[in-house]
Amino acid sequence: MALAKVNRLRHWRDFQVAYQQGKRYSGNFFTLFKLRQFSPKNKSQNKHQNKSQDKFQDKSQGKLQNQPLSDSPAPPLVKSLDNLVEKSLEKSAEEILLPTKIGVSISQKVSKKAVIRNRLKRQILAICQNLLPKLVPGFRLVIVVKPRAVGCNYEDFLRELSQLLTQAQVI
Repeated sequence: MALAKVNRLRHWRDFQVAYQQGKRYSGNFFTLFKLRQFSPKNKSQNKHQNKSQDKFQDKSQGKLQNQPLSDSPAPPLVKSLDNLVEKSLEKSAEEILLPTKIGVSISQKVSKKAVIRNRLKRQILAICQNLLPKLVPGFRLVIVVKPRAVGCNYEDFLRELSQLLTQAQVI
């Protein structure tokens, strides 16, 4: 049985971001890349909030001016309200997490035969399917298979993936 669509990492850009910005954990058969991800809805809220901080309304002229808030002296009450808004947005970004997405990468260096690569990928995804309820939401996980994995069995894969996910603090 395959992973649900919400748990699949499919686009090559998502893999590249995980490779470049993610943290790496290596084992004998796999390399695991872990990257924390948040809801894009919260990113748009943060951008909107930053734009509103950069502009203020001049009541005497009725025009919107592009001046930073730091140039004009603000009363302490306004500063404390801004701090409260920033803290609440940070909390909401932490609370709303996307489901964990998992991708598997197997190079032709592992095996020239597609049948072998596909079998390894199916075994790894089956293990991930079983471990999915234990995983913490909000991560992109990329599992890169090493050439040593060709001769191994399911139990070795299960043991090493569980160990890497525990080491990455995803389980």
